[in-house]
Amino acid sequence: MRQVMSGLSAEIQEKELTPAQISTLFRLRQAGRLTVSDIGAQLGLASGTTSHLVDRLVNRGMVLRVDSVIDRRRKDVSLSPDGTAFLRTFDAWLDRSLADLLRPVPAVAVEELAAVYATMRAEEGR
Repeated sequence: MRQVMSGLSAEIQEKELTPAQISTLFRLRQAGRLTVSDIGAQLGLASGTTSHLVDRLVNRGMVLRVDSVIDRRRKDVSLSPDGTAFLRTFDAWLDRSLADLLRPVPAVAVEELAAVYATMRAEEGR
């Protein structure tokens, strides 16, 4: 696991993203669009901190800030094409890292672990 985490840290450092920024990208992928307030509430951050976090992601081209479809006074945040591409690359890299980590584990055990994970993800989506 140390190998995965050290490589993961290098991947994060290359893009200069903080854990909160990466968490925001994943949350946006799942939700599609969120307000700055929604992001702050989900991350447990103050509004000023959240605005700054979103500003940095906008400046890096990872997210877009657009008028809310519900209330034009509010802004929605969504992934940009660069943000989506980063997450695809991140997912593929993580999949490879986990496959390398699990290579010594018998295939039956990996399949059981995958089934448990799929069940957890399905429950999370409810």
